[in-house]
Amino acid sequence: MAHHPIRLGSDHQRVHIVSVYHNTHLCATDVMDPEHRRVVTGKPNNLQDTSDYTHLKEWRLVPSRDGEYYGIIHHQYNEPLVAAPDDLAHDKDRRTVLTWIPGPSLGLQCLWDIKHAPEGHYLIESVQYGEYLYASDHPSKDKVFTWRKKEDPLNKQFYWDIININ
Repeated sequence: MAHHPIRLGSDHQRVHIVSVYHNTHLCATDVMDPEHRRVVTGKPNNLQDTSDYTHLKEWRLVPSRDGEYYGIIHHQYNEPLVAAPDDLAHDKDRRTVLTWIPGPSLGLQCLWDIKHAPEGHYLIESVQYGEYLYASDHPSKDKVFTWRKKEDPLNKQFYWDIININ
């Protein structure tokens, strides 16, 4: 069940999603395969034109029909954020997070539960898997995953700020 007392988003509201741990933005980057685009925190290493960075970090939070959950849609690409299926998981502890290139869907795989965390931050949980979005630590510190070990305590790697930009 969602834990937010107010609606965070609409089709027209653009936001930045910022990792509290790294103080870097969630960004959609290059195409991984015909159906998925990579998601990282911070400015992508392969970015040639820094003016593109502004567009890479803009998202929309679109409430589900019942208002309990959100689709997190990349604004420029119009692609939903998804936790990858098991065959694309990074390893047994971490599930890769991507955007889905075929476009918006508010199916279970594209829904996220956004919950209040300490100090005004948010936790973002995959509705399909019950796993929290987190910003990775060394050695792949720009990677974004969901954490599959549900018994582990949550820390600032799991905290996000959601900032309205329009």
